[in-house]
Amino acid sequence: MLKAGRHFEKVLLRILDELTSIERSKLCFYCRKDSPKPPNQEEMQQLFRELQDRNMISSSNVSFLKEFTNTILRYDLTNILLEYESEVEVGTILKEYAVFRDENPNFDCPEMSSTQIISKHLSRKFTNCSEPLTKIVRLSKDTSFQDDLRLSIDEMTREGNELCWSSILQILGFSSELAYRRMCLFPGPSKFHRLLSDIDDVRLVLQEFKIASWMARNGGVAVFAKFITNQDPKEIARQEEIKGLVAQIIC
Repeated sequence: MLKAGRHFEKVLLRILDELTSIERSKLCFYCRKDSPKPPNQEEMQQLFRELQDRNMISSSNVSFLKEFTNTILRYDLTNILLEYESEVEVGTILKEYAVFRDENPNFDCPEMSSTQIISKHLSRKFTNCSEPLTKIVRLSKDTSFQDDLRLSIDEMTREGNELCWSSILQILGFSSELAYRRMCLFPGPSKFHRLLSDIDDVRLVLQEFKIASWMARNGGVAVFAKFITNQDPKEIARQEEIKGLVAQIIC
């Protein structure tokens, strides 16, 4: 959590550096409803420390800042926050994947978040996927697996050289199964710490390929979850049934 808090702090300071003095005054007013005045650097850092809420990531704080940057028409800063949001969500997907793999990948409930829909789908798809299995097993025993993970992701993105939701699905599925299998090699209290450490390493590699950045530009996990849902055979059958009913009504 401390590492995640520092990540958020870097994003906040990056935004702070980009704001003009007038925009900083507007942010102070927006947060505290005080009379606008040119704030100094220390006052702004204190304000951002308050937003950090003792190193705890708050989605409401991110939403608040997105609303503010939109209000002042600084869409470049909104994009920084959207990218940060996607990076956090990718980490959540990797963690939830391990939960589904440990418990029941067929678990279903009516109220699933977008990240849960994605994690569940990936866990069902990659649990018995024979194609990348050999490579995953080999990498799971390697103490330094980042270079091989880079090569694997490079292979997945080499064809056509453009990312799409299908390639994102393959990359996140491969990375999630890899982190899960490495965790299983460390039974006992240390296994969860190994998972979190590996997730941090995986996220660094994914950053190099701008995975979260691409996701943020293309609608984030909400659109990704919709892409997955539309591939579900039950959903396809339901859509076909609706089309048939509409055709009958039109006729």
